[in-house]
This record gives sequence, C-alpha cells and structure tokens, in this order.
Amino acid sequence: MIKEFADLKNKVAFVTGGSGVIGGSMAESLAQADMKVVLTYRTGVETIDKANELNDAGMQAMAVRVDVLDEESVKVAMEEVLTKWGKIDVLVNAAGGHVPGTIIPPDKSVFDASLEGIKKVMDLNLFGTVIPTLIIGRQMARQGSGSIINISSMASSHSITRVLGYSMAKAGIDIFTKWMAMEVATKYGDGLRVNAIAPGFLSVLKTRMY
Repeated sequence: MIKEFADLKNKVAFVTGGSGVIGGSMAESLAQADMKVVLTYRTGVETIDKANELNDAGMQAMAVRVDVLDEESVKVAMEEVLTKWGKIDVLVNAAGGHVPGTIIPPDKSVFDASLEGIKKVMDLNLFGTVIPTLIIGRQMARQGSGSIINISSMASSHSITRVLGYSMAKAGIDIFTKWMAMEVATKYGDGLRVNAIAPGFLSVLKTRMY
C-alpha cells in the first residue's frame, strides 16, 4: 500500500530502534516499498535476523549496532551507511520505550517516583531522538534533502497514569520536532522536513524499543 503514495525505490532509510515493535514494523514496510533500510540495535541479535530475513525476501537491509545516546556511535554508524549506500534520505527515530523501574506501581503515588529512573527514561526517549537528529540531520542538510520522522506518543498530551518520565520525554519530542521543522525550513528550504507521529496505545509485551 505504501507504494501508492510515493516512489521510494533506492532511497535510504535509517531506522533507530529496529528491534522494537514500531521501528521494526516501519522498517519492514519501508523495505517493502523498495527502500534500502538500515535497522539499528543496541543489544541482541533479533535485528540482525530481521535484516537477513528482509534480504532473503529480495529486499535491501542492513543491521547496524548503535547506541543512540552516544554521539560517536551514531557518527560511526552513519559513516558505515554512507560508505555502503552513499546517502541517507529518511531518518526514523523509533528508539525509545519504557525503562524498568520507571513506571509508578499501582500501590504507589507520584511522590514515590524514582528521580534516577525519570532521568533514564527521559534520556532514552528524548536525547535518543535529539542526538541522531542533529548528527544525521546535518548530513541531510549537506545533501539538500531529507525527511526526519520522530515518534511521539499520545502520552505527550495526556497525563497517562504511571508513566511520568515517558510522558515528559514525549512532550519534549513534540516541541523539538516543531522547533527543528521551523529551523531547517528557514535555513535549508523545503527539501529538508521534520515531522512526528504520535501512535495510539499498543498492547504489546515488548516495550523497550532500542
């Protein structure tokens, strides 16, 4: 179905959080639309298996180990992709999710929230988007074109119970997206775009997406 909207053949998509539900699904759909897809992962081999599966099905994919909170790690991964495919047309910032210990238990109140946990979940969900955006976005600016897609959440605008840090991080994603969209349009024209998607609620067991 995605082929009906645009000709994406041979364009390159860099998808962070390729081992997650959202990132993995988006990467597969983009690959099916004839895009060359980079799936990033921090730990585990399931992302490598996913890339191999896509390649075996006649699509083009590669798995790259990346820590989205480490600038050097993102730069190294970007250079690896540029060496192989020469460009990055789309960045999907899907790395994120909940961090163990950061969800307020039903028998506790907000005053029992772990400050350390809030910082961790905000780092992953906010700066895990900011860092790849600033690094890969600079490359897109050099190219004169590119599309950055951030993953927000319905939790960014609603005080959903028990996920304070996650909600704060996603609210940050919203304003970061608006700010970046305005900045790149002003400085680089309409060839470089920044948008966000706010998915609805997912009923899944796997909530860590990096």
